[in-house]
Amino acid sequence: MRVRVTFSRVAALLLLCGGASTLSSCDPVGYPAYDRTQLLTEIADSLIMPALAEQTTRATSLRTATTALCTTTNGTTLTAARTAWVDALIAWNGTVAYQIGPAPTLDFEGHASWPADTAAIETIVAGTDTIDAHYIDTLGSATRGFATLEYLLFAYPSYTAADDAMTLAALGNARRCTYAAMVADELARLASQLDTAWRPSGGNFRDVFVNASDPNTYSTPQAAVSALVSQVIEAIDQVRDDKVGSPIGRTTHAGTVQSPYAHASVAAMEACLSSASDAWLGTPHGLDAFLRTRNTRLASSVMSEFTATQAAISALESPPLSPAWESYVAGTEHAAGNTAYDHLQTLQTSLSSDVAATLGLSLVLPGDGD
Repeated sequence: MRVRVTFSRVAALLLLCGGASTLSSCDPVGYPAYDRTQLLTEIADSLIMPALAEQTTRATSLRTATTALCTTTNGTTLTAARTAWVDALIAWNGTVAYQIGPAPTLDFEGHASWPADTAAIETIVAGTDTIDAHYIDTLGSATRGFATLEYLLFAYPSYTAADDAMTLAALGNARRCTYAAMVADELARLASQLDTAWRPSGGNFRDVFVNASDPNTYSTPQAAVSALVSQVIEAIDQVRDDKVGSPIGRTTHAGTVQSPYAHASVAAMEACLSSASDAWLGTPHGLDAFLRTRNTRLASSVMSEFTATQAAISALESPPLSPAWESYVAGTEHAAGNTAYDHLQTLQTSLSSDVAATLGLSLVLPGDGD
C-alpha cells in the first residue's frame, strides 16, 4: 500500500470556497463561474455508475463460472472461469479512478494487488480450517483477491494441453476448488457492495458526491472535484509504479508483473488508465471543460499527454515486445517500459501541479518511493 500525503496548492487569485452552491464561489476573479454540480452529475451518471454496474456484472459472472468449475471440473468450465477472471479484472481496473467514498473502506486496492503468496495459498489448501466467506474475510491481500484466484485458475501458464490437465487435476481437490470459488464470491460481494453504496436505492453516495449533501465528507462541490482528481491521479500512479515501474526496476521496491499467469497485465493497465482518461475527457462539462475555462493551452496539453500515455501503454504488447509484456520484463532491455513510465510521470506531474493550481484543488496524492 502506498503512503499518501496531503498536497494543497492554490493559485494566488483563487478565493476561498464559500459554501456548496451549484455555481460555487470557488472561482477566481475574472473567470466565469463553473457549474461543478453539473460536472459531478455527468461523471456520476455517465461514467461512475455504469462502471460500477459493469464491475458487478463481471464479478458476478466470475463467481458463477468458478462455482460451475467446482461442480463440473473439465476443460470447458476451466476455460470459462479463466475468461471470466480476465473480464472481471479488466472491469475492476476500469473503476480505479472512481474508487472514492465507500471504496477505501472495502479495501478495493488490496484485492487487486500482486504478487500472491503461493506458499501460503498451498498451506491453506493443505489445511483443515473451513473455507467459507468468513474465513476468506480473515485473510491478507496476498492470499485472496485477484492474484490468488489467478494462481488457482492459471497455475500452469504455458497453455499446453498437459498444463491444463495438471490444473484440472489440482482443482479436482475439492478444498482447492472451494478456495477458488470463495475468493470469487468475495470479489462479487465487494463489487456489489460498492455498486449499492453509490445507488440512490442503496447508500446513495451519488447524492453525497454530486450535491455535497454530507458536509462531513465534502463541504462543497469543489471538495468533491478535488477528491475525484486525487483519485484520477491515484489511478495514473498505480499504472506508473505498480504495473509498469515496479517490474522494470523504476521504483524503490522491485516487484512482479500484475498478471504473471493469465498474461492480462497490459489489459489491466489500459483499463486503469482509461478510467482516468474517461474521468478527465469523457463528459461534455467535465474536468477537461472546467480546465478550458481557465487555461485552454494547459487543457490541450493534458489531452495530448493522455493520448501519448495511452499509446505508450498499448505499445507494450506491440512488436518486437513479444510474446507478451510478462515475458518482456524478464529481459534486460526496457526501453518501451521506460517510455511508458516517463509518459505516466509527466501526466501525473501535470495534473498534480499545474492543473491543481489552476483549478484551485486541494488534493490527497499518493506518496512516491514505493
